[in-house]
Amino acid sequence: MKPPAQTQKKHQSLSPRSAEILGLLVVTIAVFANTLGHGFTNWDDPELITQNEAVRSLSASHVLAVLTPQPGVTYQPIRVLSYALDYAVWEYQPFGYHLTNLLFHCLSVGFMYLWLLGFLPSLRLSSERVTRHAVVLATVLFACHPVNVEAVAWASSRKYVLLGCFGFSALALHVRGRPVGCWVGLLLAGLASPFAVVLPWLILAADLVTRPVATWRKTLRDGWRAYTGYCLLSCGLAAVLFWVLSADSGVIHEPAGGAPVFAGLSWLGALPVYVRNLVLPFWLNNLYPHDVSDLLSPLRVGMGLILLMIVWIWCRRALENKNRLPVFVVVWFGVAIAPVSNLVPISTVVADRYLYLPSIGLFICAAVRIAEFAARDRRVWGIVGVILIAMLGCTIRQSAAWRSSETLWRGSLRHSPDSAVAVHSLAHFYREAGDVALARTLYRQAIAQRSGYSRAYFNLGMLEDQVGNSELGIRRYRQALLSDPTADSARLNLAAAYLAAGRAGQAAQVVRRLVESQPRHGEGWFLAGLAAQQLGQTQEAETAFSTCLGLDPTHGMAAFKLATSFHRRGVPDPTLSLYKHAIAQLPEYAPACFNIGLLLQAMGQQAEACRYLQQAYRLDPDDDGIVAAWALCVPSAKD
Repeated sequence: MKPPAQTQKKHQSLSPRSAEILGLLVVTIAVFANTLGHGFTNWDDPELITQNEAVRSLSASHVLAVLTPQPGVTYQPIRVLSYALDYAVWEYQPFGYHLTNLLFHCLSVGFMYLWLLGFLPSLRLSSERVTRHAVVLATVLFACHPVNVEAVAWASSRKYVLLGCFGFSALALHVRGRPVGCWVGLLLAGLASPFAVVLPWLILAADLVTRPVATWRKTLRDGWRAYTGYCLLSCGLAAVLFWVLSADSGVIHEPAGGAPVFAGLSWLGALPVYVRNLVLPFWLNNLYPHDVSDLLSPLRVGMGLILLMIVWIWCRRALENKNRLPVFVVVWFGVAIAPVSNLVPISTVVADRYLYLPSIGLFICAAVRIAEFAARDRRVWGIVGVILIAMLGCTIRQSAAWRSSETLWRGSLRHSPDSAVAVHSLAHFYREAGDVALARTLYRQAIAQRSGYSRAYFNLGMLEDQVGNSELGIRRYRQALLSDPTADSARLNLAAAYLAAGRAGQAAQVVRRLVESQPRHGEGWFLAGLAAQQLGQTQEAETAFSTCLGLDPTHGMAAFKLATSFHRRGVPDPTLSLYKHAIAQLPEYAPACFNIGLLLQAMGQQAEACRYLQQAYRLDPDDDGIVAAWALCVPSAKD
């Protein structure tokens, strides 16, 4: 048993760490607490959360399906399962999704702090006090810097906080000599975000760059088993990601801008934007107006080259003074930013969320320098305090921009008033809110700002359809197709609009082009069946509905239409099973219950017929035909 004095000393040595972690978490929660009152936005949230059927189940078979890589489907199973857990608890209450994001960010903050406690001593700073101050300050910068708001406040940015949580836990375990735990953390990070493929290389770089070159061989020899395991995991994850997004699946395309050399130059053009956002985060935007052609401008590429020259001079002078910290910062940033450098094709070339991991090296460098200055002159902390308070205020203000789709896109337009995508997204918000006039004005503004904006034409067509202007809707869908002949959604809506207007021949021509180019397009075959049905081409309609059902067995309307066609022709055998299949997919669809009831009556199965007719009556008690049929089953229903 240890003497009481030693026990007391032990407790005292642990209390500063606990207090620091608690303080960091309190500050983080306070800064991002306003995100808990945010709603969903129309910026990827529908596709990833509110309209994503993959998040609506946690059955064993579904979890296994999510964990199984599928060609053409982004492989981020832990992100999907985290949303599924949210749905199981909160359904579609946005509070729960934002709470989960904040909790994972807090875990990232805690694990980063623990990693830095083990990592920063390897930099051999001037004193233990300086090291401790640098650890806390670097963690505060990561936790609350405005550039990280997007990763935390945006529900669809879940993969970044998951990456931070599992990635920093792996780093913390590595510096404590626990390679197995580190490997598990790296695996979980890789299943949460494809950007985790760089983590093993960051570990290796951090271990080597912070040590003298003469010790590298010994470092590699002593840790070769761990490094080999980490790097094999990275290569395995990269292989899986490349396979699911292979060219055969139609997902991977060439880098934005064409040849890889232009992609690399575009990253060089993006570098000044990232540096500006880290140093002066006053122009943050969820959608920057920079496309590849803008980033390839001589001015931006030249600014990027100047920055690289400055960095090279900085690193060279630091190495002359045996200071390896600048080299660590550069290597960390370069490796961490690689997945979003456009060398591997990405949809967005510049985004704040991309800096969630790459910014760590810069935060460490800034924290170390500030701690060293403050060790010589404590008045530095006063200046730092003022800067941190201003930074926290900026973060809270930036978080508020993510409250709703309206605040998000209005904030974006304040910084980029010529952004057609922002105008279009704001129009989409007002369309869903029922403000037709404002939505129409904004859609037209987006089209004026961006010639040939197919998506804006398409949504304007949907708006006109919504208010009964079918001819205007048809015109807009045709303009969308002229702008982008591959716009399948516009082609489908155009065909549906033609059918609604009784122009089945034109509808048939539209969908024929679609199914000829994409023979496995189930919805296209369904509309082809409707067009053939309107034209009186029964055999062609049944073939189209059967093809649709073969491609998509869950298409209840295809089953219903096929059953109805057989029913009219007096073919009872497949008709009954098709009606039942339709009801299984569309249990609230009264016409299917009504038709199967009539069929069963004709087959002499009165009791079962009445059961279906009762269900049809419950679903649609105002339909005269249903009421009459149900009344014949139960005479008392007349009263």
